[in-house]
Amino acid sequence: MKISKQLFSFYVRELDNKLNSLSSRPDLETPPLPRYPRFLSLLAIYIFISEKFDIAILETGIGGETDSTNIFPRPVATGITTIGLDHIDVLGNTVDKIA
Repeated sequence: MKISKQLFSFYVRELDNKLNSLSSRPDLETPPLPRYPRFLSLLAIYIFISEKFDIAILETGIGGETDSTNIFPRPVATGITTIGLDHIDVLGNTVDKIA
């Protein structure tokens, strides 16, 4: 399903407002606001839930243990493609370390 630019913009503003209101609450220990890649992952998940998607396919961001898509403890299915030497400065300089 493709959403309109207007609906996408609505969700960007709504999620940004929610995150900003959480980060300004003194009663909560909240992490800093997410950077752009994590915001996009969170936004996608927020849209999937809000629009009541039955199925969603998410691609990892940078990958690795701290990837923002690792919030799903037991995904229904996982696909693995060819692993290249991307992001070696963060994930390691060998295919084994990246995987």
